Amino acid sequence: GGQKPPAARQDNEWAWVNDAPADKRACLWKIRRDCINLGIKRGAQVAYAEGVAARVFGAERHLRMMSGTELWKLIGPLERTARYREAKP
Repeated sequence: GGQKPPAARQDNEWAWVNDAPADKRACLWKIRRDCINLGIKRGAQVAYAEGVAARVFGAERHLRMMSGTELWKLIGPLERTARYREAKP
């Protein structure tokens, strides 16, 4: 896959991830993928993930501010939710 021109996707709520520290990027893309798998609409995915983070950590959290460890802890609940939804008839 080639690089998209940056101006083409101003609406992309995940664009900042490309500038995130390398150790966090993989987690963040995984969180994005989990949100897509959950059927969360574009534009609402970051807010959804941050809502899950607030439940996991018991306080409001912003993805940009979270450590790599915190981001990893967020992936588990997102994937469990996705599996639960897939299992429902």
